[in-house]
Amino acid sequence: MPRAGNRITFHIEGPGEIVAIDNGNPMDMTAFPSRSREAFNSMAPAIVWSKAGLPGNIAVKMQSAGFSPSQVDIHCK
Repeated sequence: MPRAGNRITFHIEGPGEIVAIDNGNPMDMTAFPSRSREAFNSMAPAIVWSKAGLPGNIAVKMQSAGFSPSQVDIHCK
């Protein structure tokens, strides 16, 4: 769906944190630290930081109505 605008909810597990979520839409005034955002042209990138000195796996989970949940795994050394 190249122009999807579904609301996406993000959740993180492990030694990391979601710093910001954006979508590139200049009309969207949702705060960057929000954990939920509408996609804009099918995009809603998240910026994830690992917690200093804590190795392990970070799981970034995304879900949106009408879609199967997705997950991205990040390994931190």
